[in-house]
Amino acid sequence: MRVPRGWWRTLQLGRRDSRTEVDEELELHLAMRTEEYVAAGMSPEEARAEALRRFGDLARTRESCRRIVDRTATSTRRKDAWSGLRQDVVYALRTLARSPGLTAAILVTLALGIGANTAIFTVVKGVLLRPLPYGNPERLVSVYDVFTGIDLPHSVLSEPELLDLERSVSAFSAVAAYRAGKLTLAGVGPPERVASMSTTASFARALGVQPVLGRFFGPDEDRPGQGQVVVLEHGFWQRRFGGDPGVLGRRLSLNGTPRVVVGVMPRGFTFGDAEMFVPLEIDRGTPAPRTGHYLEAVARLRPGLSLADASSQLAALVGRLVPENSDAYPANMGFSMGVESLTDTLVGSIRPALLTLLSAAGLLLLVACANVANLLLLRAEGRRRELALRTALGAGRGRLIRQLLTESLILAAAGGALGLLLAAVGVPLLLSLDPAGLPRRDAIAIDYTVCAVTLGLSMLTGVAFGLAPALQALRLDLQGGLKEGGSSGTGPRRRRLRRGFVVLEISLAMVLVAGAALLIQSFWRLRNVDLGFRSDHVLTLDLSLPEASYNDTTKVLGFYEGLLQGLGGLPGVTAIGAASLLPLTGREGNWDVEIEGRPIRPGDPAPSPAVNIATPGYYRAMRIPIVSGRVLLPSDDERAPPVAVVNETMARTLWHGDDPVGRRFKVLGDSTPWMTVVGVTRDVRSWGIARAARAEYTLPHRQLPVTVREARRSMSVVLRTSGDPLDIAGAVRREIASLDPELAVANLRTMDRVVSDSLSRPRFTMLLLVLFGALALTLAAVGVYGVMAHGVAQRAREIGIRLALGAQPRYVRRLVVAEGLALALAGLAAGVLLALLVSRLLASQLYGIEPTDPVTYLAISLLLLAVALLATWQPARRATRVDPLGALRAD
Repeated sequence: MRVPRGWWRTLQLGRRDSRTEVDEELELHLAMRTEEYVAAGMSPEEARAEALRRFGDLARTRESCRRIVDRTATSTRRKDAWSGLRQDVVYALRTLARSPGLTAAILVTLALGIGANTAIFTVVKGVLLRPLPYGNPERLVSVYDVFTGIDLPHSVLSEPELLDLERSVSAFSAVAAYRAGKLTLAGVGPPERVASMSTTASFARALGVQPVLGRFFGPDEDRPGQGQVVVLEHGFWQRRFGGDPGVLGRRLSLNGTPRVVVGVMPRGFTFGDAEMFVPLEIDRGTPAPRTGHYLEAVARLRPGLSLADASSQLAALVGRLVPENSDAYPANMGFSMGVESLTDTLVGSIRPALLTLLSAAGLLLLVACANVANLLLLRAEGRRRELALRTALGAGRGRLIRQLLTESLILAAAGGALGLLLAAVGVPLLLSLDPAGLPRRDAIAIDYTVCAVTLGLSMLTGVAFGLAPALQALRLDLQGGLKEGGSSGTGPRRRRLRRGFVVLEISLAMVLVAGAALLIQSFWRLRNVDLGFRSDHVLTLDLSLPEASYNDTTKVLGFYEGLLQGLGGLPGVTAIGAASLLPLTGREGNWDVEIEGRPIRPGDPAPSPAVNIATPGYYRAMRIPIVSGRVLLPSDDERAPPVAVVNETMARTLWHGDDPVGRRFKVLGDSTPWMTVVGVTRDVRSWGIARAARAEYTLPHRQLPVTVREARRSMSVVLRTSGDPLDIAGAVRREIASLDPELAVANLRTMDRVVSDSLSRPRFTMLLLVLFGALALTLAAVGVYGVMAHGVAQRAREIGIRLALGAQPRYVRRLVVAEGLALALAGLAAGVLLALLVSRLLASQLYGIEPTDPVTYLAISLLLLAVALLATWQPARRATRVDPLGALRAD
């Protein structure tokens, strides 16, 4: 494309003209002096030399004059540029004001597209892009165990493995272990269960942070019984103690044990949801067995070393550990150790969903741009005479392009501002959907970076949708545009461009709607998964008895027996029980077992099913069906023979489908007794609604001391009621307070809420993608309608001739509908191919359905065809009402 001469002169900033003018002026002055000296009798050469001598330093004078002229020219150009820009803006605003309906439609379309992108980008930036609130966070890594033989790709460490990392892996400058939990805070207002983190003393050093008040605990305080101290998270310090600096040295009762506050972490520091940090007591002289895995580890890479270096050293460490500890690492367990960035550990699970939503928002913006470009092309058709007249009066085509782009950028800026306001409202709404486990919620906010990205996106969008109408101005037919009463038809090139935009809209809408349909079906299947229990009319709560107050088995069992008896007598309670593993929460661990008659051979891994501890009424309260045998009974106490109830998966995998009732197994260890299987229950989704049931067995709470020598202090209580479970929430709290006023009640909620929370992340993704798909579908329908309606108006004369020659209205209607459906079919063909490619990215977020499900694509194709048909029907009806005489008289 030839660049207009005026644009090139503007880019040159007039420097060549100003330099030429200065040179010509100085040369004229020297020539006049030379002529005077020649007239006085000098030779031309002498006259020239004398003129130069009298003038002085010519080069210095020339450069000084050039600077003056350049400054003057630059000032003039700036004034002219601002004046031209002001004229363009004022004229654009007047032009847009003359079409308020079209302008409003464009602004709403842009606000939706830009607002959706801004809102999703705000979440993505806060969760994925904002650096972690630690020192040099890019050097922080997580270290974990891998057991490929038993399908554990990301397992926690044991105490000896932590010590091995500290001693043997030189790639780490610091290694720290941590374990999440909860502590009961008493004596400071109402008792409260507070999220806590037990850590080694190296935790703060590894993360590169220091408390803003006081200190972190030292190496001598993370030994057993040595450090009764606590460090508070900044937000918890503000919330519970009003930011009082005098909190240092204060004694807090945590789980019945007094701990001294020694520090407060800095503002903005978070790690998980922990509100306080206590020492993780590890006996480094006599660590726990190597098979006791419960620690998570974070490490800091030394400067100059990479993840690959750390991984290589871990592989060397594993190569030494496996031969030396063959009992802990049987060959068929496939033991190794892995390392990944801490960012991936904290946000890796949510990354696919957020990137999917960001991509969907980008596609929606493309649909919006195509729609707006089409609207502006249609608007430009009505301005052909105006543009032709301005060209005839001397306006260059570059000037027209600048004017049209100015209008586009004004629309984009206004749409971006509205989109930013929409995002400011939309981000809190997104967070109100409360996707379970969405990390780093405190980092999600609209800031300067988000505003800058929105501004850049708006300008880019303005150029994108304004380029097509602007380029059309380069092909303006001057005579046709100025002709009064001439045909208003448009050329085939313009029609193809508008139809191309419609095809693009339909194809992108197909991608979004197909993705939304897949997620809807996936969510529906999740929602109808057989959970193995009934969640209706069930109230649940968590209790944890402090060890200091409940330091023996008799007190623990006595409390829960009295509690269940008291709560069971409340009005409306029809069944009550308690368990250590609440369905869908996956909070309990695994205990290795040995099946009677099948001793574990050296080198073979022991079966490691999940373990649950429950009271007899638990099964009735949760309505868990029994498959064979019986459930736990009140008579299954410490005096009775040890028993267990297993689920269907454990019966199938450990006894190969035979009925295990009457068979025996034991927790691995010489001192543990054999337990008799007394019943088999249906599988319960204990580890998440989308995760298949694992092998699991349940032990009676009253027999637990016989089995593992320790009563279970932390339990989830479940109450089945005849009415609304929340109606008895107050009575439940009062009953617990009457037994122990220092005991905190946590997670008081209905079981329906637990199920809903487990569905929140797929529901979050599904709802947003459905919204984007609906908006894209609406915009595509508007695009089809606009093109077909404009086409009918442009072809009014042709349609009038057809009707005058005897064409039936149904024939004309069919002609218009066929043209609209042809556009839809072209868009669907491209959209299906694109959707098949893109939908594979959804595979990790789908449950029970393939990303290439043919029924889904067929249904969505029919839906889009129906929408296109509806969008085409009104213009088709209008075509049949064209007045033949009026159409023929128009030209």
